[in-house]
Amino acid sequence: MKRVTPAFAVICLALVAGLVGGPPAAASPVPEAFLASHCIGCHSGPEGEGGLDLTALPRDLSTSEARERWLRIHDRVAKGEMPPEDEPRPPADEQQPFVTMLAGWMTQADHDRTHREGRAPLRRLTATEYENALRNLLAVPALEVLPLLPEDGTRHGFDKLGDGLDLSSIQIRQYLAAADRALTMAIATRAEPPPVLTHRFDVTTMLKFRQNLQSGAAVLLRDGAA
Repeated sequence: MKRVTPAFAVICLALVAGLVGGPPAAASPVPEAFLASHCIGCHSGPEGEGGLDLTALPRDLSTSEARERWLRIHDRVAKGEMPPEDEPRPPADEQQPFVTMLAGWMTQADHDRTHREGRAPLRRLTATEYENALRNLLAVPALEVLPLLPEDGTRHGFDKLGDGLDLSSIQIRQYLAAADRALTMAIATRAEPPPVLTHRFDVTTMLKFRQNLQSGAAVLLRDGAA
């Protein structure tokens, strides 16, 4: 049994935003008889009308492409745009149940997906969020690990979208190195804190400090007791 290192435990706590479980996706209720009678004649094979091949279209809504295709089919049949005017129209007692079935199926699939994944795709923390999480977890407010972390990807100008926040083995190693550094800063190396050494001196006599004051690179705070 492999031992879980402290750094790996920290990265697991800080990196993952959350996992949501849920029921399986809704089963397909697509009435194949309706498609065969009114749709597949024109929409089948690589040369199908409008680039739609119903024989190859997945009977599930697991991908965004399939969801968009079935939604378009629903809308065009519901509006009477399909079948076209020069083709035989399906009877109302067949068309309406088909539209109702598709609407209920897509609605249920959307609810199931939201329950499983949340309203936004699961993503990892950004580099800045990871640094802040380490600071909060380990109570090290001055911790800086951004230079050790890879740059976050962006999508549509944002760096917090799940599609742009990939996670590779190289990135994991960098996150582990950052966690090691954070643990080094957080863990005390002695039982008692070191004594505080106080020393007062007149910095105004130091040529370099005086130059820094004149250039604005330093600020002199006077002791109220002086």
